[in-house]
Amino acid sequence: MGQIITLKPSNHHFEPIESTEVIASINGEPTAKRLLISGKTKSLNSENHKYQTTEITGDIDFRTLGVVTWVIRKTA
Repeated sequence: MGQIITLKPSNHHFEPIESTEVIASINGEPTAKRLLISGKTKSLNSENHKYQTTEITGDIDFRTLGVVTWVIRKTA
């Protein structure tokens, strides 16, 4: 099953907010996750419950590459 994802690149004019889906880089590996923000704490939550939430700490190279604007999925 595949998906088509469109995104708006992150830059100084457009940054992700709480609970948006993002394309991010964690230690150089790209991933699509939901960004959760609680105070100064940030974490990435997978829509697939088989994967754990990743807390963003100072020892992780984290970059937001873009904010997901559309997701197209095949339903059958």
